[in-house]
Amino acid sequence: MKIAIIAIIALLGGVFGQDVEDADSGISVKTDWPQNEDSNAGALVEFAVSDVGDGSCTADLPGPVNLFHVTNGHIVPGDSSPIEGTYKIAAPADWEAINETITVLIIFNRDEIFNITDIVFTCDQSDVQDLSVYSFPQNDLVKEASSNVFKRSGYHEGDVLTITLPVAVARFNITGGDSELVVDGDGTTYTVSGFKNEEGNDDHTEVHFSIDYSTEPDSWFAAGDITVSVTQEEESEESPDEA
Repeated sequence: MKIAIIAIIALLGGVFGQDVEDADSGISVKTDWPQNEDSNAGALVEFAVSDVGDGSCTADLPGPVNLFHVTNGHIVPGDSSPIEGTYKIAAPADWEAINETITVLIIFNRDEIFNITDIVFTCDQSDVQDLSVYSFPQNDLVKEASSNVFKRSGYHEGDVLTITLPVAVARFNITGGDSELVVDGDGTTYTVSGFKNEEGNDDHTEVHFSIDYSTEPDSWFAAGDITVSVTQEEESEESPDEA
């Protein structure tokens, strides 16, 4: 038992009790806390994203975590793999750009704690992603989550948004002003249509939704685990946007 305790302390020493800041990587830890009998260890981290433009950034973690939530950003699901600890983050929308930083809440898996400075964070101005999903879940309660699908070029008449979840949920709703859109679904795949904007009017950029997770085992998932695409109601020779 004594050896186990010493091992855990050694792990915590790499992250906790320090004001971690790595100017070269643009990563800084604003606050952190150790694990205890009731909760896992975690940290609130800031990533600098100056000069990213409409591009994207990628956070490569040393391994998977219990929760990775970008509090002011969207995840690109097709290029993210939570099970591997890889997250692509789209350039912030106007309302998300706070002090040119992306703020991330990380909750570690039990006894699987790494140093935040081991995260590899890179940005690419040229990697512009049209579709992305607002980061969720926002906590580790495994109950509910809210999000939106952001389309940088805007939704227009004839668009059909398809949201595919990895497992069935207890409830799925399109929310807010988007609740007037036409929704069809079967528990895992939902289509959204009825957009009103004509081409050239690009101000409808987000479709908001909320979910209640199923109580079945292994039913918890994150933004990086879903699939989103936009196609046209009528046949088109053009390939759909995908993320």
